[in-house]
This record gives sequence, C-alpha cells and structure tokens, in this order.
Amino acid sequence: MKRIRSVLSVLVVPVLVLWGCTPTNPGTTENTNPTTNPPTTRKEPEPTKKPPEQRVDPPTQPTKPRVEPPPAVRDHWSNTKPSDSGSGVLNPSFGRYSRRMSVSQLKDTIPRLFNGITWKSGNTNMFDSLSRTLGQADYLQVTFTSRDSTSLFMKFMDDMAGQVCKAAVVKDLQTQNMATRSVIRYNDIDKTLRFLRLKFHSIYVPESSTESIKQLRTLYDRILAKTRKESTAWEGVCIAVLTSPEFFAY
Repeated sequence: MKRIRSVLSVLVVPVLVLWGCTPTNPGTTENTNPTTNPPTTRKEPEPTKKPPEQRVDPPTQPTKPRVEPPPAVRDHWSNTKPSDSGSGVLNPSFGRYSRRMSVSQLKDTIPRLFNGITWKSGNTNMFDSLSRTLGQADYLQVTFTSRDSTSLFMKFMDDMAGQVCKAAVVKDLQTQNMATRSVIRYNDIDKTLRFLRLKFHSIYVPESSTESIKQLRTLYDRILAKTRKESTAWEGVCIAVLTSPEFFAY
C-alpha cells in the first residue's frame, strides 16, 4: 500500500503542474487566479457646452417727422384793410341751441319761490292741465319732452306769471315779517331789486352798482307813475323777472 501511494503522489504532482495549479494549504484563502483585473475608474461625462447666445436687437421704431410749431400770432387785434376777393359762400356752424325749463321743473320751482303759491284755476293745477300743450311727454303718445321756447310757451308763461305774481304781492303786503316775503323783501326799492335778481336769476348786484337793476327800476318807476299803486308796480317787476330768459332759459 505504501508503494501504491508513493506512485500516485509521483503521478499527481506533474499533472497539477501541467494544469497550472499549485497546492494550497487548507488554512489559506489566497486567490488562485494568477491574473487580477485592475480597478476600473468611472469616467465623468464632459459637460455639454451651450451654444453662444445670439444678441437680438429690438426692432427700431420709425422716426416721426418733426412737426414745426405754428407761427406766433402778431397783434391780431390791429385794424386791417380787407381787399375785395370776390363773392364767397359762407358755411355757418351752429352751437348748442338754447333750451328752457320743462313743465315738471316749473311745477316744482314756482311753489318754492313763492312760499307755496302756484299756478291754479280753481282747484286745478294748470301745470298738470296744460302739460301736453307745453311739450311734456306722457310716454303714451308723446315720448319726447320739448324744450323749445315757442310763442305758445311764452303765452302761457305770461298767464302764469300774471296770476302768481299778483297772489304773491297780495300775500307779501299782508305779511308783517318781511324776512319771509317772496317779492317785496325790503322797504328800499333798489335793495329789493338786488334781492330779486339774485333769487330768480342768480346774478349778484353789489350795493355800489345799479347796472344790472337799471331796467327793472325804470319799469317800477313808470308803472308807479301811471297807476300810483306800489302793489301794481311790484307785480310788473315780478312778471318781468319771471318771463325773462335769464329765469327759464339755459
């Protein structure tokens, strides 16, 4: 047996040498592969290069043509001698036409100005009775309110002023407190005329001037000289104030 083992060991060793194997001790854990691969290094990707930015110029706006200022006016109020250039055609242009107070405005305004006195015939309010005739729309047959100062409107304004002013003057003469009167506010005639101009026409007349009350004072003096009645003179002044375009037209 010992001889057989020795023969086998002699045969096994050359075979192992031929196959490249070396005997290892059982207690060692060496790598039997004689060739070892080197450690691989991770190659970082190269950063991508951005293409160069192209500069875009904003669109150029077209230059506006320079507008020369108009020449200065040289003394345009000086007198000139126009020359005859032949006949021409005029094309007049009209602005805003004058308008007058509506019937509803008169109906609300007159009682406020004369301490409740309004235009009546018995128990009938004449503003309501003649509203259609004076151009007020009823929105049944007429849908447009007329604001034209027609001759028919002026005729009814005269009728209204005559009745209202007469009643107002009678009431003023019966009122002891002059501060509550609607027409004859002061004993001084010019002062009362200034009061009426301011109340009905919104025109202030200073005490140092009589320019804006001159016509009313002339009217008062003529009526007083003819009738010898102050009440009638004040009625005439009141009617003139109410029927003046400065009161109802704008």
